[in-house]
Amino acid sequence: MQGPLVFIGIRKAEGLSGAAIMVRRQIESLVAQGFCIHLAAERLDTAWAAQVGIRWSRLPCPWWRRGAIRERFAAWAERQAARLQPDLVVGHGDLRQQDVLHLHNLVHRAHRILTGRPLAADDALGHLHTTQLRQPGLTVIANSQMMATALTEDAGLPQERIRLLHPGFDATAFTPADAGRRQQARRTLGLPDDRPVLGLIASGDLHKRGADLLLAALAQPALAILKPLTVIVGKERHPERWLAHAPTGAEVRFLPPRPDVATLYDALDALAAPARIEEFGMCVLEAAAAGLPIVVSATTGAAKALEHLPRVTVVSDLSPGPLGAALAEALVQGRQAAPDLGALAWPAHGKALAEIYRERLTTR
Repeated sequence: MQGPLVFIGIRKAEGLSGAAIMVRRQIESLVAQGFCIHLAAERLDTAWAAQVGIRWSRLPCPWWRRGAIRERFAAWAERQAARLQPDLVVGHGDLRQQDVLHLHNLVHRAHRILTGRPLAADDALGHLHTTQLRQPGLTVIANSQMMATALTEDAGLPQERIRLLHPGFDATAFTPADAGRRQQARRTLGLPDDRPVLGLIASGDLHKRGADLLLAALAQPALAILKPLTVIVGKERHPERWLAHAPTGAEVRFLPPRPDVATLYDALDALAAPARIEEFGMCVLEAAAAGLPIVVSATTGAAKALEHLPRVTVVSDLSPGPLGAALAEALVQGRQAAPDLGALAWPAHGKALAEIYRERLTTR
């Protein structure tokens, strides 16, 4: 007997962003649990799709037709869904109409925090999110308690329509590194073996992730005396512009995102995650699984899920003094044994997701 057909629409289903990684893991788990999947995307790895055994369609999008891509993708995906008549329509922020919405970003709140002003009424992405959240009967999957709270406070979404589901992590890939793995990772990345290394890991948007706040904190005396090498990972065309935030003499290196992200955690002595706002922050969860000491802002969604761990320090004040002191303490602490995070690993995530989808199928 064939399982229910789930239509999943997401513009970017390949790459190293948290959303792309998560949707691929979710699809693999859903297929293993008997769901039939049709993935509609602008960007996807067709070899991966064939290996997993799903049907797919890709938006034809030559470079000269990039204008209004969000609107074009949403309209195209709606036509695909209407043609297929699936049992469930699932969106990841790119569809106008769906039964289940995985929300990855708080567009209005993030803009307000990052710019100090409300999002313009004619902003295309803001309009899309407003349209999505006003859809009757919609089930919204929030990736953190912080997001779930914001949905009720900012959008007036009833709590009964919100399901909380944290992103997962690969429990086999992210484990505490011994001295040999640490040395090999640093050799791979071109980092010295005789210096403490402090890292910030992101896919992009370094302002949102607080790269400038981290660099300013390096001037704090307790941190400066340790002379850490600071590594910032993320897409950035002009990394030199960030160096103005660092004190004279601080050594900072910028690295691009890489698929073997576990190598980054193996090389670090502590992770800094001072985001001004981060709806979840998969790097925090992965670093925790790797046993790293972590300093994370209270405005990061993962903080609430991991604050009980002894090497996780949640900071509300991101000014240089308090942030620098917390980072210095983290560097001194060193790694811990692997914490028990099995409830947050991908297998548990996949089972919980399937339960949410089956629940929604009964009320569609």
